[in-house]
Amino acid sequence: MTIPHTPDDLITRARHCLDTGQPRVAELYMTRASELLDERAREQATRDAFADLAAQAKAYTDAIAEAAGWIFAHVGGTLDALQPGFRDLVEYLATIIDDDHQNDYATAN
Repeated sequence: MTIPHTPDDLITRARHCLDTGQPRVAELYMTRASELLDERAREQATRDAFADLAAQAKAYTDAIAEAAGWIFAHVGGTLDALQPGFRDLVEYLATIIDDDHQNDYATAN
């Protein structure tokens, strides 16, 4: 006799137990099937939440990249023309963009 591991297997076993007059055993199988289904639902919800966070992070990074591109386009790409504080901001944005592209490359490979 194999041990049922999936909710479908447990439900099938529970039906068999009901058919053979073992309602208490069937209840145990159904309880375990319900626990497994709940666990799967929680895992899926966690994966969905992480996917949403990743999409938001990507959107923010894209917005930063677009802003940095606009800044470079409008100052002719020379950091020397910028005020010191603004220059630091642009350099910081460039670092973030560079790190993001390196992460994209590492993820793709």
